[in-house]
Amino acid sequence: MRKHILFKAHAEKNAGHIMQPRLGHMLRERVAWPNMNRDIDGYLKQCTVCTHNFPSRPYEPEFEPVTANRKFEKIVIDATLLGNSTSGPKWALAVVDVFTRWAAMIPLASETASCQIDALKATVFATYGAPEAIICDRCTAYNSTLFKEFCAFYGIKLAISKGYSHTHNAIVDRFHRSIKQMVRKSIEKLEDWPSAIHDIVAVYNATRHSSTGFAPSYVLAGIHPRLPIDAAIQY
Repeated sequence: MRKHILFKAHAEKNAGHIMQPRLGHMLRERVAWPNMNRDIDGYLKQCTVCTHNFPSRPYEPEFEPVTANRKFEKIVIDATLLGNSTSGPKWALAVVDVFTRWAAMIPLASETASCQIDALKATVFATYGAPEAIICDRCTAYNSTLFKEFCAFYGIKLAISKGYSHTHNAIVDRFHRSIKQMVRKSIEKLEDWPSAIHDIVAVYNATRHSSTGFAPSYVLAGIHPRLPIDAAIQY
């Protein structure tokens, strides 16, 4: 039963192969047994996907000059190339709320301003409303008249970085790295990423973030979202 729970939490389809300490924290919110950490560490050492193909990267401190005082006061956005897919999209728009660290990854037909605007309106804006500020890099889409007019219409301050340094967008860069690693570990064919991305991001939002000490979904809504692991646990 314990191995089944560990499999569902770590290696099940689209579970993301999350590692310690996030895996242990997620499990302890749901179940407990003697020597739990030892069993988790032992299971992770035996996961061939993690140990052979994708060795863990050394910890990199998160440089975060951006702060917020409330939910969706500020969001950080960035379009990233995830690769060709069977369903068409090869780009995705990453959105991270600075205060809660709640995140979304939205498949895009292209990285144009119009596609990114539609994605923002259909997800963040439709559910949480317009933020007070959008933080982004100096890519063509964000410097376009269309995107600037979009922000002006909603009264959004557009904070565009002065260069292409990774430090200004550390929050979204870290999210990119985490999600891309989870995608690579979770699917056999990379071109299937659009069908898996939302499940993978749900796991990301449901596990503890080091900058807050809590899962983004919990900070945002005070809930622990139901995941496939919950079906494996007998309450």
